[in-house]
Amino acid sequence: MNVFIDRYLGRARAAEHLVEDWKNKHDQAMVAMDVEELVRECVDLAALCRHTSSAFWQLFRRDPNSDTVDQAGNAMRAALEKTLEVFHSVEELVARASSQGCVIAGSEELERNENEIHKISAKVNSIFPPAFDEEQAKEAIAAFHRGEYVTIEELLSEAQSGNLRDDQPRD
Repeated sequence: MNVFIDRYLGRARAAEHLVEDWKNKHDQAMVAMDVEELVRECVDLAALCRHTSSAFWQLFRRDPNSDTVDQAGNAMRAALEKTLEVFHSVEELVARASSQGCVIAGSEELERNENEIHKISAKVNSIFPPAFDEEQAKEAIAAFHRGEYVTIEELLSEAQSGNLRDDQPRD
């Protein structure tokens, strides 16, 4: 599993480097072509994200309580965060290029892929939430005492079906 996520995270970091490097030394005459290439990189990154996500959920279904799954879940969350940062940066470049009169091929596909990555990220974050502070921990305990929780069986069922539930209080 580490190979999948390491490859994905490495690719997300490489895309981030490409974007940052381009921002520092781009050629104004090549804006449209360069931004289109960054859009293609994001689309490729999204495909790798889907592939890695699929492998991750297979591992999760096999043994949801293993240390490997926990480590992979946290690494997957980090890779998804990096991917969404890259997508956001490239969307800003698309908007800037569009405001200069450039038509950027693939911008609609970029948006569709970002929406899909947000869904994957929400699913991963529902099971492997980011670290929270003491105040959040107190609120979580209070919510539990109010009956606002999801059982492990419900989480597993949702993860296997691909349907995420809304964070609604339990009756």
